[in-house]
Amino acid sequence: MDKISSKKTSDKSSVDEQIAKTPSFEQSIERLEIIVRQMEDGSLTLEQSLAAYKEGAQLVTQCRSALENVEQQVKILESGMLKPFVIQDAER
Repeated sequence: MDKISSKKTSDKSSVDEQIAKTPSFEQSIERLEIIVRQMEDGSLTLEQSLAAYKEGAQLVTQCRSALENVEQQVKILESGMLKPFVIQDAER
C-alpha cells in the first residue's frame, strides 16, 4: 500500500515540476519574438538557426495548445455557442 501511495505522490510531483518548467503563454510569445529577431538579423550561425527554429516550433505548438484550451473554456462558458466578434466602427 505504501508503494502505491508513494508512486502517486511521485507522479504528482513530477507533473507539478513539468508544469512549473513550462513557460506561460506570454513568456512563449516573448521568446518567439526574440527568436524571430535573431533569425531576421542574421546573428545566428546555421546550427544556431536550426536550434532556434526547433525551439520556435515547440513554442508555437505550446501557444496553439494554450489557445485551443482557452477557446474550449470559452465554448463551455458560452454554452457551446461562440458569438462572432464584431469590431465596432469608431466613426459611427
